Amino acid sequence: METASAHIEKNSVFENIKANIALGGQNSTNTTVIDNRIEFGRCEGIFLISGGECYIHRNQISENNEGLVSITSVPDIRGNTITKNKSNGI
Repeated sequence: METASAHIEKNSVFENIKANIALGGQNSTNTTVIDNRIEFGRCEGIFLISGGECYIHRNQISENNEGLVSITSVPDIRGNTITKNKSNGI
């Protein structure tokens, strides 16, 4: 999703080899990730890179290698439950 924004809501995303959800790039501003179950990923639950302002609210992020990774991004992270990830929560 390098040049697009999205609204990702009320999904179950799990057991992926790379990031369960990955986003970033100049046009990813205003992407929303809301009310999702993001679990059992071999890498990141959510991976953000070079993203503009995005909204990550009320997700359950658990049992991934890393919960949420943000690199040069501006996420608004609120009301998430982030548990049992192997390395980092955020």
